[in-house]
This record gives sequence, C-alpha cells and structure tokens, in this order.
Amino acid sequence: MQKQPKYTFDILIRSETKRKTFFKQLNRIISGLRDEGFYDAASSMIDQRDKLQAKINRLIAA
Repeated sequence: MQKQPKYTFDILIRSETKRKTFFKQLNRIISGLRDEGFYDAASSMIDQRDKLQAKINRLIAA
C-alpha cells in the first residue's frame, strides 16, 4: 500500500494553515541548502517556490 502524500495540491489550495506550514518547511530547506553552499540549487528552488505560490494564488482567486 502506498503512503498518501502529506501535502497534495488540493490541500494547499483549501487549507491556509497547511499552505503556510508547507512554505515554512520549504523555506527551511532552501536556507539549509544556502547554508551548505548549494547556491544554484537554492536559487532554483526559490524560483520553483515562487511559481508554485503564484499558481496557488491564482487558483484561490478564481
């Protein structure tokens, strides 16, 4: 049996608390990458995070 993902796209759209928690965790990962010297990976993740936030905001506004 496959484990259900903790965060699905639907949950991120419907639940503000889960959305905030998800992005807090993502920001921790990004800052950890930056602290360890993985600047390119951190930069790429920041771009992806921003795209995801924009997409979620568009769907919420619709």
